[in-house]
Amino acid sequence: AKRAGVEIWSRTRATNITRMPNNQFCLEFVRNEEKGSIVCDRVIMATGSAKIGYTMMKQLGHTFAEPLPSLFSFRIIDPALTELSGVSVQFAKVRLILPAEFTQNPRCKQLLREVGATVAKPKSKAVSVVTGGLTQVGPLLITMQGLSGPAVLKLSAFAARILHELNYKFEIAVNWAGEMTAEEVFELLETEKKTHPNRSVGKRFPSYLDGDGDGD
Repeated sequence: AKRAGVEIWSRTRATNITRMPNNQFCLEFVRNEEKGSIVCDRVIMATGSAKIGYTMMKQLGHTFAEPLPSLFSFRIIDPALTELSGVSVQFAKVRLILPAEFTQNPRCKQLLREVGATVAKPKSKAVSVVTGGLTQVGPLLITMQGLSGPAVLKLSAFAARILHELNYKFEIAVNWAGEMTAEEVFELLETEKKTHPNRSVGKRFPSYLDGDGDGD
């Protein structure tokens, strides 16, 4: 930034933005307890969760989508899972399961289109989202609270508005072997058993779940 001639001000807080008649902006701020202002041609807002940023943007006539939680872990109250806290795999698939009636709601249909999701035909009261951003593949970690890791965090980001509509009560399906089907897992185990009958599964099989497939 310094090489590009960018001046960085720390301990500075923006307090107001007004549009000037010549389409420039007057940015008011407080720096080291002293008030000041600067005139500029462009303003880039990186407000995060600070409400004052949204207030200033509204004053300029901007509209924006309601900010919602994103990039969060999934809390799952199930001792059978949380007792395995610390266990992780490098290549898991996490898929969001939606109630069939949810996918028929016009508002929810729009949310599904926004993330490029395609749903399977419902076989019962639930329907699986089979493609799009609501299925994520990547590292997965079991925690004392449930599930975390990149696969879960990415899913929470893509599904942020859908999870909000569900009041954060939802179901997921996890394939701990990533893209492998149950038949492929059994076939692999049988092959390993025949090829290396004296080796333990724990020393041989995890390499395939890491995605390298070399078995070493």
